[in-house]
Order: sequence, then structure tokens, then C-alpha cells
Amino acid sequence: MARALLAVNRGEPSRAIELLQVSVSYQLGVPFSWFSGTYGELYPLYVRGLAYLAAHKGSEAAEEFQKFSVSADW
Repeated sequence: MARALLAVNRGEPSRAIELLQVSVSYQLGVPFSWFSGTYGELYPLYVRGLAYLAAHKGSEAAEEFQKFSVSADW
């Protein structure tokens, strides 16, 4: 996730999206310490949304950001 954020900041959004592919199967999982309020599983969603925005792919970015509302239904 950190490497993907660096890629976004370097103007390489497609590289960021590629780096975040490994997190897709875990992105809405609830970590053991979910009650602590850190919500670390949502960071890849946010960074992927930023990467899509940087790549001028607004609809894909919206899909990523809408997943936040799905996670709020826990």
C-alpha cells in the first residue's frame, strides 16, 4: 500500500493500481483488532481510488470509494 501511494505521488497511477492487486482479496476483511478503530483494511481502497482519479478514471474511482459505505454496514 505504501509503495502504491508513492507511485501515485510520482505520477504513476497505473503502477499503483498494479501494486494494489494483491490486496483485493483482503480489502474488506475485518482484522482481529477491528474494534480498535484503525480500519487499516480500507487504506488500499482509498489509495486505489486516488490512483484511479490520477489516471482520470472517475467511474472506477467512484466504485472504490463507494466500498467505504459497504464496510460501514458491519
